[in-house]
Amino acid sequence: MRQVVLLSILLLIFIITACTVEPAATVIELDGNTIPSVTPRIVYVTPTREPSPIPTIAVATAIPTLAPISVSETPDLLIAESMCTETLEILYTQASEACLGEPSGSFCNGGLAPSAEATGNVANVSNSMALQGSLVPINVVASVHTPPLLTNDSGGLMWMRLDAPMNINAILLGDVELRDITPSNSNLTAWQSMSVITHDTESANLACATQPYSTFVVQGPWGNATNFAVNGISIELTGSIAIQTRDLQTTIISLEGQAIANVFGQNRLVVAGQQLDVAYANDSFTQPSGVPPEATILDFDRIANIPIPLLDRPILLPQPGFVRTDGNVNMRAEPRVSSQLLAEVPDGILMSIIGMNPERTWYHVRLPNGENGWMRADLVTGIVGDISIVYAETPLPPERFGDASHTAVVTALTGANLRQAPDVQFDVIETLPESTEVEIIARSPYSPFVKVQTASGTGWVAIITIETTTVIQFLPIDYDVPQPPGPTPTPYFAFGGGHAYPDPRSGN
Repeated sequence: MRQVVLLSILLLIFIITACTVEPAATVIELDGNTIPSVTPRIVYVTPTREPSPIPTIAVATAIPTLAPISVSETPDLLIAESMCTETLEILYTQASEACLGEPSGSFCNGGLAPSAEATGNVANVSNSMALQGSLVPINVVASVHTPPLLTNDSGGLMWMRLDAPMNINAILLGDVELRDITPSNSNLTAWQSMSVITHDTESANLACATQPYSTFVVQGPWGNATNFAVNGISIELTGSIAIQTRDLQTTIISLEGQAIANVFGQNRLVVAGQQLDVAYANDSFTQPSGVPPEATILDFDRIANIPIPLLDRPILLPQPGFVRTDGNVNMRAEPRVSSQLLAEVPDGILMSIIGMNPERTWYHVRLPNGENGWMRADLVTGIVGDISIVYAETPLPPERFGDASHTAVVTALTGANLRQAPDVQFDVIETLPESTEVEIIARSPYSPFVKVQTASGTGWVAIITIETTTVIQFLPIDYDVPQPPGPTPTPYFAFGGGHAYPDPRSGN
C-alpha cells in the first residue's frame, strides 16, 4: 500500500512539472517612439555568479511566432550557392592575411586592383595599389574605386585607416567609389570630407545569397567620438556605421553605438539597429535635397552578409530596432532562468538586439560596451522590427578568416609571465620569451588576461604583453577560474574596460 501511495505522489509531481511552462513575454514600445538623446558611453554593472533578487520572470501576453522562411533546394542553385560562398571565403581569407593588423595612415588593398587617382604630381597610384596587400599612404590618394565582388573569382576589398584627428578605420566592400572632397583652403585634414557612392546591380543578391551589398563601413575609435563628412552630411560617430547609396538616397546604418548626422543645421540621432535615409536631387550625392526625417529601424537585408571578421573591430550585427532596460535586469548566458547570470544591468541602458529565441520570449542583446547576453523580453522596452535571427542556444561568435583566428605573439621585451590564473597575484608557471607564438583559448571573467596554449601547457597572460588579430571580445569566458586571493580592481564594463579589449594593441 505504501508503494502505491509513493507512486501516486511521484506521478502527480511529474504531471505538475510537465504542465508548467515558462510564461511568454511581450514587447512594450517607448512612449511616443522617442529614444534617449545620448547613448551611455560607460555602463557600470557587476558580473556575478551569485543568486540575484532582481526578477527574471514575469507573466505577460505571448508574442506570435513567425512562420519559417522556405529555402529552395534546387540542386543547380545549391551548387552555385556553394561555389560563390567558397569564392567569397577565399577572398576574405586572403584579404585578412594581407591587410589585418597593418598600420594606420594608409590604404591596404585586399582584393582585385582598384582604379585610383593621385594627389598632386604623384604618378601611377593605381599601379601601386594593384597587388593584394599593397600599402599606399593616405595623403597620396585622391580617389579610389574598387571592383564589384565575385568579379574574376575575386572582387573589390580595400581597407582605409585614417590617423588623427579622425582616427577611423573603414572598409570598401564591393563596388565603392570613394573621393576626398575636403576643401583645399580649409583647416581640415585630407579625407575629413568624402564622397561615397556604392553600386549594385538588380540581381546583386539573387545570384549569390551570401554576397553582401556594396558597402562603405566606417568605425570610430573605441568609446570616443570622431567627426567627418560624407556626401554633404556632417557625422559625429561613436561606434560603427555602414553607408550605402541607391535611388538618389544615402543610407547611414548604425551597426554599433550611435551617430549624430547633421544636415542643414538639423541633427538626426541614429542608434544601433536604426538607419537614416537622406535624399538627393541627383546621383552626384554632393548635397542633400533637404533635411531628412527621423531615423527608422534598419533594413537588415542590406547588412546581413557583411563579413564582420574583416573589420578591425569586429561586432555582432544588430537586428532592426533597439531595447532598453526597464529597471535593473539580469543578463544571462542562455535564454533560461537557470543559466549563468552574467551581469545585473541597471535601468535605462540602451541595447541593440542581435537575436531572439524561437519562442520569442528572450532577446539576445548587446550592451554599449560590446558585451552580450540574454534578457527576458518582458523586462525591457523598445521599438523592435522583424527579428530574423533566431536560435535556441547562444551561437559561437564568428572567428577571423584563416590563421588569424586564435594566434598571438609575445611582444613584451622582457617576455610574458604565464600564470596559473588571470591575475598578477597568482604564481608564474614560466616566462614566455619575446616572439613566442601561442594559441588563445579563452578570456578572463574579471581581468584583462587571456588563457593560452603553449608548447609546454596552458596558462594565463596579460593582454598587454601580446599582439594578436584575434577578436578578444568574441572569445569564450572561462568562469571556472579562482578569484584573486587579495583585493583587485572592481571589474566594470565600459568601452573596452573590464575583462576584454577589442584591440589589445591600441585599444581602438
